[in-house]
Amino acid sequence: MSRSLRRASRARRERVIAVLDAIPLRVKAIDAELEAAANAGVKQVVILGAGLDTRALRMPSLASMDVFEVDHPATQAYKRRKTSGMRPLAASLRFVPVDFERSSLIGSLRQSGFDPGQATVWIWEGVVMYLTDQAVRRTLVDVAWGSAQGSLLLLTYHVPAADGLGAEARVRSLFLSLWREPQIGLRTTDSMHEAVRGAGFAVLSDTRPAQWAQALGAGAPSGHTAEVSRLLVAGRETALRPPPPGRLQAEPGSTDRSGGVTLWAWRTQVGAARRWTFAARRFRSSSIARTTKRSSRRSAVPERRCGSLRRTSNS
Repeated sequence: MSRSLRRASRARRERVIAVLDAIPLRVKAIDAELEAAANAGVKQVVILGAGLDTRALRMPSLASMDVFEVDHPATQAYKRRKTSGMRPLAASLRFVPVDFERSSLIGSLRQSGFDPGQATVWIWEGVVMYLTDQAVRRTLVDVAWGSAQGSLLLLTYHVPAADGLGAEARVRSLFLSLWREPQIGLRTTDSMHEAVRGAGFAVLSDTRPAQWAQALGAGAPSGHTAEVSRLLVAGRETALRPPPPGRLQAEPGSTDRSGGVTLWAWRTQVGAARRWTFAARRFRSSSIARTTKRSSRRSAVPERRCGSLRRTSNS
């Protein structure tokens, strides 16, 4: 891609870079909120679906914060191999491998040293758009049960585009579906705020890429991603609610159905991805089959020309 950009005209390069700039702007906007929380004395950070997140490795402002990265064990094993020679800048970096078939989110966090009685910054970046409404609400309830007064939730989501699903969005949707990560959860600002408030959080701000760029002194991004991306910041203003019995505990090796909030989200995402991928493969297979069938007929049935007409003989 870098080679293609070098060959492109300056105007085209600027357009492409403007589209790509939405994601690094999102990262920097979340970093700014996280630094403010660190300066305010918050000591815990939980990154949901952390993937290859590098905040614990690159942000000196996290020197007094314990960082808990939550993800699937296979993903974390890969990341730990790649970062084995790096020293975290955070006070501690704790990988919390959550096997969603066997454990709950808060239970796994507590086993890794997480204290639900302390204020926490929850980062939920680039995940909500892949989940159903029910999965989002249930995960928000889980997060609320693990949030003491003064906790902060940093959540990114996508809103429906003003002009519907344009060409760029259709191509991206097809690509993500084939990549087994279909975006199935576009939400209006009102519905997202309602879900967050329903879990016991107060909405503090809801911003878009143009506002992030202005705050950071960068050029405003363009394109579909910049149009639909949002960063919601919400605070926990009330005391921690006691969870139902057994909700916060997860015995190693046990099947914790009561902690199925994250399990539900995981199954929803994987199930939707499989359905989309199966549909794409079925469409592709049927197209190939039709093409092969037509080709076979043409090669098997002799044709005779008669003037400008073509007639097919069954003999």
